[in-house]
Amino acid sequence: MQLVLTQDMREAAVDAILAALGHAPKTMHPAAAEFGDTPLSNIAAMCGQTGSASNTDRRYVVSRGISTGDFGSIVAGAAHTFAVRRYEKSASHLAFTGTIEAKDFRPVDIADISIATTLQQVGELGEVQPGRVTMNNASTGHLLNYANNLIFSRELVINDQDSLVQTALVAYGAAAAKTEAKLVYAALRENPSLSDGMPVFHAEFGNLLTGPFSGVALSAALSALRRGMTMQDDDMSDLDAAHLVVSSGMELACRQILFGAGLSEKIRVTATAYLPDGEWFLLPDADIQPVVSVIRLAGTKKPVRLEPQKTPVNVDGFTIRAGADLGAAMVSRHAIRGVAE
Repeated sequence: MQLVLTQDMREAAVDAILAALGHAPKTMHPAAAEFGDTPLSNIAAMCGQTGSASNTDRRYVVSRGISTGDFGSIVAGAAHTFAVRRYEKSASHLAFTGTIEAKDFRPVDIADISIATTLQQVGELGEVQPGRVTMNNASTGHLLNYANNLIFSRELVINDQDSLVQTALVAYGAAAAKTEAKLVYAALRENPSLSDGMPVFHAEFGNLLTGPFSGVALSAALSALRRGMTMQDDDMSDLDAAHLVVSSGMELACRQILFGAGLSEKIRVTATAYLPDGEWFLLPDADIQPVVSVIRLAGTKKPVRLEPQKTPVNVDGFTIRAGADLGAAMVSRHAIRGVAE
Protein backbone atom coordinates (compact mmCIF):
# COMPACT_ATOMS: atom_id res chain seq x y z
CA MET A 1 0.00 0.00 0.00
CA GLN A 2 1.37 3.37 -1.02
CA LEU A 3 0.30 6.57 0.70
CA VAL A 4 0.54 10.26 0.03
CA LEU A 5 1.32 11.85 3.37
CA THR A 6 -1.17 14.69 3.87
CA GLN A 7 -0.94 17.60 6.29
CA ASP A 8 -3.81 16.07 8.22
CA MET A 9 -1.83 12.84 8.70
CA ARG A 10 1.23 14.81 9.82
CA GLU A 11 -0.79 16.68 12.44
CA ALA A 12 -2.28 13.46 13.76
CA ALA A 13 1.20 11.91 14.02
CA VAL A 14 2.57 14.90 15.95
CA ASP A 15 -0.34 14.72 18.41
CA ALA A 16 0.25 10.98 18.83
CA ILE A 17 3.85 11.59 19.92
CA LEU A 18 2.78 14.37 22.29
CA ALA A 19 0.14 12.09 23.82
CA ALA A 20 2.66 9.26 24.28
CA LEU A 21 4.86 11.70 26.20
CA GLY A 22 1.99 12.66 28.48
CA HIS A 23 1.29 16.04 26.88
CA ALA A 24 -1.76 15.43 24.73
CA PRO A 25 -3.11 18.66 23.20
CA LYS A 26 -6.46 19.93 24.48
CA THR A 27 -7.86 19.53 20.98
CA MET A 28 -6.40 16.14 20.12
CA HIS A 29 -6.49 15.14 16.47
CA PRO A 30 -9.11 12.36 16.18
CA ALA A 31 -6.78 10.17 14.10
CA ALA A 32 -3.91 10.33 16.62
CA ALA A 33 -5.24 7.30 18.51
CA GLU A 34 -4.64 5.16 15.42
CA PHE A 35 -0.89 5.20 16.14
CA GLY A 36 -1.50 3.42 19.46
CA ASP A 37 1.01 3.23 22.31
CA THR A 38 3.97 2.83 19.95
CA PRO A 39 3.77 5.99 17.84
CA LEU A 40 7.39 6.19 16.66
CA SER A 41 7.47 2.82 14.92
CA ASN A 42 3.93 3.21 13.60
CA ILE A 43 4.68 6.68 12.23
CA ALA A 44 7.84 5.32 10.62
CA ALA A 45 5.74 2.56 9.04
CA MET A 46 3.31 5.17 7.71
CA CYS A 47 6.16 7.20 6.22
CA GLY A 48 7.66 4.05 4.73
CA GLN A 49 4.46 3.31 2.83
CA THR A 50 4.84 6.42 0.67
CA GLY A 51 6.63 6.35 -2.66
CA SER A 52 6.99 3.49 -5.10
CA ALA A 53 8.69 0.70 -3.11
CA SER A 54 7.10 -2.73 -3.58
CA ASN A 55 8.50 -4.51 -0.49
CA THR A 56 5.72 -4.54 2.14
CA ASP A 57 7.58 -6.37 4.93
CA ARG A 58 7.01 -4.27 8.09
CA ARG A 59 10.67 -4.29 9.14
CA TYR A 60 11.66 -2.98 5.74
CA VAL A 61 8.83 -0.45 5.66
CA VAL A 62 9.74 0.90 9.13
CA SER A 63 13.42 1.16 8.23
CA ARG A 64 12.56 2.91 4.99
CA GLY A 65 10.23 5.29 6.80
CA ILE A 66 12.89 6.24 9.35
CA SER A 67 15.13 7.52 6.57
CA THR A 68 12.48 9.78 5.05
CA GLY A 69 12.35 13.51 5.58
CA ASP A 70 8.68 13.14 6.52
CA PHE A 71 9.55 11.08 9.60
CA GLY A 72 12.23 13.52 10.76
CA SER A 73 9.88 16.45 10.18
CA ILE A 74 7.13 14.89 12.30
CA VAL A 75 9.48 14.07 15.19
CA ALA A 76 11.02 17.54 15.03
CA GLY A 77 7.56 19.13 14.99
CA ALA A 78 6.52 17.30 18.13
CA ALA A 79 9.77 18.01 19.97
CA HIS A 80 9.75 21.67 18.95
CA THR A 81 6.88 22.38 21.34
CA PHE A 82 8.92 21.13 24.30
CA ALA A 83 12.14 22.76 23.13
CA VAL A 84 10.46 26.18 22.99
CA ARG A 85 9.01 25.69 26.47
CA ARG A 86 12.44 24.76 27.82
CA TYR A 87 13.95 27.81 26.13
CA GLU A 88 11.34 30.11 27.67
CA LYS A 89 11.83 28.68 31.16
CA SER A 90 15.62 28.89 30.87
CA ALA A 91 15.87 32.36 29.32
CA SER A 92 15.67 34.49 32.48
CA HIS A 93 17.46 37.31 30.63
CA LEU A 94 14.32 37.95 28.57
CA ALA A 95 12.83 39.64 31.65
CA PHE A 96 14.99 42.73 31.10
CA THR A 97 15.84 42.70 27.39
CA GLY A 98 14.16 44.37 24.45
CA THR A 99 13.82 42.80 21.00
CA ILE A 100 15.25 43.94 17.67
CA GLU A 101 14.31 42.35 14.36
CA ALA A 102 16.92 41.67 11.69
CA LYS A 103 16.02 40.91 8.08
CA ASP A 104 19.06 38.69 7.60
CA PHE A 105 22.48 37.90 9.06
CA ARG A 106 24.14 41.13 7.95
CA PRO A 107 24.99 43.77 10.60
CA VAL A 108 21.98 45.84 11.60
CA ASP A 109 22.13 49.45 12.80
CA ILE A 110 20.40 49.84 16.15
CA ALA A 111 18.86 53.27 16.65
CA ASP A 112 18.56 55.20 19.90
CA ILE A 113 15.62 57.55 19.51
CA SER A 114 14.88 60.49 21.77
CA ILE A 115 11.99 62.94 21.54
CA ALA A 116 11.90 66.33 23.23
CA THR A 117 8.91 65.75 25.51
CA THR A 118 8.80 69.06 27.39
CA LEU A 119 5.41 70.56 26.57
CA GLN A 120 5.34 74.28 25.85
CA GLN A 121 2.48 76.37 27.11
CA VAL A 122 0.41 77.75 24.27
CA GLY A 123 -1.86 80.76 24.72
CA GLU A 124 -5.13 81.38 22.90
CA LEU A 125 -4.39 81.51 19.15
CA GLY A 126 -0.72 81.07 20.08
CA GLU A 127 1.84 79.44 17.85
CA VAL A 128 2.81 75.87 18.67
CA GLN A 129 6.56 75.52 18.89
CA PRO A 130 8.22 72.68 16.95
CA GLY A 131 9.62 69.75 18.88
CA ARG A 132 12.76 67.78 18.11
CA VAL A 133 13.26 64.15 17.28
CA THR A 134 16.85 62.93 17.45
CA MET A 135 17.87 59.53 16.13
CA ASN A 136 21.38 58.16 16.28
CA ASN A 137 22.81 54.74 15.61
CA ALA A 138 23.39 53.56 19.15
CA SER A 139 25.37 50.51 18.07
CA THR A 140 25.35 47.65 15.61
CA GLY A 141 24.60 43.98 16.02
CA HIS A 142 24.05 40.88 13.96
CA LEU A 143 22.62 37.41 14.18
CA LEU A 144 24.77 34.33 14.51
CA ASN A 145 23.65 30.81 13.67
CA TYR A 146 24.29 28.01 16.16
CA ALA A 147 23.42 24.39 15.34
CA ASN A 148 24.23 20.73 15.90
CA ASN A 149 23.16 17.70 13.86
CA LEU A 150 21.76 15.00 16.14
CA ILE A 151 21.79 11.45 14.80
CA PHE A 152 19.33 8.96 16.32
CA SER A 153 19.68 5.21 15.77
CA ARG A 154 17.08 2.99 14.17
CA GLU A 155 16.86 0.99 17.42
CA LEU A 156 15.40 3.99 19.25
CA VAL A 157 12.50 4.04 16.80
CA ILE A 158 11.93 0.29 16.63
CA ASN A 159 11.90 0.16 20.46
CA ASP A 160 9.69 3.27 20.60
CA GLN A 161 12.03 5.19 22.89
CA ASP A 162 10.19 8.44 22.22
CA SER A 163 11.04 9.90 25.64
CA LEU A 164 14.77 9.52 24.96
CA VAL A 165 14.45 11.26 21.59
CA GLN A 166 12.37 14.03 23.15
CA THR A 167 14.82 14.51 26.04
CA ALA A 168 17.76 14.91 23.69
CA LEU A 169 15.99 17.42 21.46
CA VAL A 170 14.40 19.44 24.29
CA ALA A 171 17.82 19.92 25.88
CA TYR A 172 18.69 22.16 22.96
CA GLY A 173 15.97 24.59 24.02
CA ALA A 174 17.91 25.18 27.23
CA ALA A 175 21.18 25.28 25.27
CA ALA A 176 19.79 28.06 23.05
CA ALA A 177 18.75 30.05 26.13
CA LYS A 178 22.20 29.70 27.69
CA THR A 179 23.97 30.70 24.50
CA GLU A 180 21.73 33.76 24.11
CA ALA A 181 22.26 34.69 27.78
CA LYS A 182 26.02 34.68 27.25
CA LEU A 183 25.59 37.09 24.34
CA VAL A 184 23.36 39.40 26.41
CA TYR A 185 25.74 39.53 29.38
CA ALA A 186 28.72 39.96 27.07
CA ALA A 187 26.97 42.95 25.48
CA LEU A 188 26.43 44.48 28.92
CA ARG A 189 30.02 43.90 29.99
CA GLU A 190 31.86 44.86 26.80
CA ASN A 191 30.80 48.49 27.27
CA PRO A 192 30.84 49.39 23.55
CA SER A 193 31.03 52.93 22.24
CA LEU A 194 27.86 54.47 20.86
CA SER A 195 27.48 56.88 17.96
CA ASP A 196 29.07 59.77 19.90
CA GLY A 197 32.26 57.79 20.39
CA MET A 198 31.76 57.46 24.15
CA PRO A 199 31.26 54.14 25.96
CA VAL A 200 27.86 53.12 27.30
CA PHE A 201 28.98 53.24 30.93
CA HIS A 202 31.21 56.13 32.05
CA ALA A 203 31.52 58.30 35.14
CA GLU A 204 30.72 61.33 32.98
CA PHE A 205 27.19 60.00 32.45
CA GLY A 206 26.66 59.13 36.10
CA ASN A 207 25.85 55.53 35.25
CA LEU A 208 29.03 53.87 36.53
CA LEU A 209 29.34 53.13 40.25
CA THR A 210 32.19 51.44 42.08
CA GLY A 211 32.33 49.61 45.37
CA PRO A 212 30.27 46.76 46.83
CA PHE A 213 26.51 46.60 46.44
CA SER A 214 24.72 47.94 49.53
CA GLY A 215 21.71 49.95 50.55
CA VAL A 216 23.76 53.11 50.00
CA ALA A 217 24.82 51.92 46.52
CA LEU A 218 21.21 51.05 45.67
CA SER A 219 20.06 54.52 46.74
CA ALA A 220 22.71 56.16 44.55
CA ALA A 221 21.77 53.95 41.59
CA LEU A 222 18.06 54.69 41.94
CA SER A 223 18.77 58.41 41.98
CA ALA A 224 21.20 58.22 39.07
CA LEU A 225 18.69 56.33 36.94
CA ARG A 226 16.20 59.14 37.44
CA ARG A 227 18.72 61.92 36.85
CA GLY A 228 20.23 60.35 33.76
CA MET A 229 20.26 62.67 30.77
CA THR A 230 18.48 61.74 27.57
CA MET A 231 19.76 62.57 24.08
CA GLN A 232 18.05 65.93 24.59
CA ASP A 233 20.45 67.91 26.79
CA ASP A 234 17.67 69.60 28.76
CA ASP A 235 15.65 66.49 29.62
CA MET A 236 16.08 64.08 32.53
CA SER A 237 15.30 60.40 31.97
CA ASP A 238 13.37 60.05 35.28
CA LEU A 239 13.17 56.27 34.87
CA ASP A 240 11.81 53.81 37.42
CA ALA A 241 14.12 50.94 38.27
CA ALA A 242 12.57 47.62 37.27
CA HIS A 243 15.42 45.08 37.15
CA LEU A 244 18.50 44.35 39.20
CA VAL A 245 20.86 42.01 37.36
CA VAL A 246 23.57 40.56 39.62
CA SER A 247 26.35 38.00 39.72
CA SER A 248 25.38 34.67 41.26
CA GLY A 249 27.12 35.21 44.60
CA MET A 250 25.16 38.42 45.23
CA GLU A 251 21.65 37.03 44.80
CA LEU A 252 20.66 36.47 48.43
CA ALA A 253 22.20 39.69 49.74
CA CYS A 254 20.56 41.75 46.99
CA ARG A 255 17.16 40.22 47.63
CA GLN A 256 17.52 40.98 51.33
CA ILE A 257 18.47 44.61 50.65
CA LEU A 258 15.52 45.08 48.31
CA PHE A 259 13.16 43.47 50.81
CA GLY A 260 14.44 45.69 53.60
CA ALA A 261 13.91 48.74 51.39
CA GLY A 262 10.38 47.66 50.51
CA LEU A 263 11.33 47.27 46.83
CA SER A 264 11.23 43.49 46.43
CA GLU A 265 7.92 43.59 44.54
CA LYS A 266 8.90 46.58 42.40
CA ILE A 267 12.41 45.52 41.30
CA ARG A 268 12.97 42.04 39.90
CA VAL A 269 16.27 40.32 40.63
CA THR A 270 17.94 38.24 37.92
CA ALA A 271 21.05 36.41 39.06
CA THR A 272 23.53 34.86 36.65
CA ALA A 273 26.80 32.98 36.64
CA TYR A 274 27.83 34.92 33.53
CA LEU A 275 28.76 38.08 35.45
CA PRO A 276 31.98 38.40 37.50
CA ASP A 277 31.62 38.38 41.28
CA GLY A 278 30.40 41.70 42.61
CA GLU A 279 29.17 43.13 39.29
CA TRP A 280 25.59 44.33 38.91
CA PHE A 281 23.28 46.39 36.70
CA LEU A 282 20.15 48.38 37.50
CA LEU A 283 17.83 48.72 34.50
CA PRO A 284 14.45 50.25 33.70
CA ASP A 285 11.55 48.36 32.16
CA ALA A 286 12.55 47.36 28.62
CA ASP A 287 9.05 48.24 27.39
CA ILE A 288 9.70 51.84 28.47
CA GLN A 289 13.42 52.17 27.73
CA PRO A 290 15.36 49.17 26.41
CA VAL A 291 19.03 49.06 27.32
CA VAL A 292 20.16 45.74 25.90
CA SER A 293 18.18 43.78 23.32
CA VAL A 294 18.17 40.32 21.83
CA ILE A 295 18.11 40.13 18.05
CA ARG A 296 15.50 38.03 16.25
CA LEU A 297 15.22 37.05 12.63
CA ALA A 298 12.21 38.91 11.23
CA GLY A 299 9.04 36.83 11.38
CA THR A 300 10.21 34.49 14.13
CA LYS A 301 8.89 34.61 17.69
CA LYS A 302 11.34 32.18 19.29
CA PRO A 303 14.88 31.45 18.08
CA VAL A 304 14.79 27.66 18.58
CA ARG A 305 14.64 25.52 15.42
CA LEU A 306 14.38 21.76 14.97
CA GLU A 307 14.61 20.58 11.35
CA PRO A 308 15.08 17.21 9.64
CA GLN A 309 18.39 16.71 7.89
CA LYS A 310 19.74 14.17 5.43
CA THR A 311 21.36 11.29 7.29
CA PRO A 312 24.79 10.05 6.14
CA VAL A 313 24.49 6.94 3.95
CA ASN A 314 26.57 4.87 6.36
CA VAL A 315 24.27 5.62 9.32
CA ASP A 316 21.18 3.57 10.11
CA GLY A 317 18.83 6.11 11.67
CA PHE A 318 17.59 9.66 11.23
CA THR A 319 19.02 13.13 11.75
CA ILE A 320 17.55 16.32 13.18
CA ARG A 321 19.34 19.66 13.24
CA ALA A 322 18.87 21.59 16.49
CA GLY A 323 19.71 25.22 15.99
CA ALA A 324 19.04 28.82 16.89
CA ASP A 325 19.68 32.25 15.35
CA LEU A 326 20.91 34.45 18.18
CA GLY A 327 22.30 37.90 18.78
CA ALA A 328 22.37 40.72 21.34
CA ALA A 329 23.38 44.39 21.35
CA MET A 330 23.38 47.48 23.56
CA VAL A 331 20.71 50.05 22.76
CA SER A 332 21.16 52.93 25.21
CA ARG A 333 22.97 54.29 28.29
CA HIS A 334 19.87 54.26 30.49
CA ALA A 335 21.15 51.75 33.02
CA ILE A 336 23.44 51.80 36.05
CA ARG A 337 26.48 49.57 36.20
CA GLY A 338 28.04 48.66 39.50
CA VAL A 339 31.56 47.24 39.64
CA ALA A 340 33.14 45.93 42.84
CA GLU A 341 36.54 47.47 43.56
